[in-house]
Amino acid sequence: MKAVKLLLANFERRTNNLVEVVVRDACFGHGLVECVRTNRIDEFLLLGTRDEFDLIIVAPDHLVPEPSRKTGHVSVDESLRAIRRIKRKSTAPIIAVCAPKAFDLALIEAGAEAALGLFFKPEALELEVRRVLKVPEQVEAPTQVRLSLGAAFLRGLQRLIIPGTQ
Repeated sequence: MKAVKLLLANFERRTNNLVEVVVRDACFGHGLVECVRTNRIDEFLLLGTRDEFDLIIVAPDHLVPEPSRKTGHVSVDESLRAIRRIKRKSTAPIIAVCAPKAFDLALIEAGAEAALGLFFKPEALELEVRRVLKVPEQVEAPTQVRLSLGAAFLRGLQRLIIPGTQ
């Protein structure tokens, strides 16, 4: 079983938890997920340029600047520049989540494989994760129905009386 290294860049804990659960579900049975989280743009850029991650998920509008800066917010344009720099050095696919709708095309042009909106559906993220990691669709085994002793007796009796009944 392969280990999937995930870089998750976002400051919102609820979204991080949801994303991590979705990625783990998408990779279930195919690989273990090791998640590295960051909420700062400088750490995102530093970690993302290393070629050690299999998948990068970023919320471009939900990152904070490095501590030396006076502002408390990172613009989407700055996140776009970071994505471009990461894509020059890393082959890991990038998925943008919680992205403002107006920046979907810009995120794709910057190198993101997909851009999911602010209120994305977990199923859509799972589909994208499976697509970029090339994880095959899981086929669930049919559930066996256990018969009670009486039902098994009736089924056997039915087979004797009416041939071809199953």
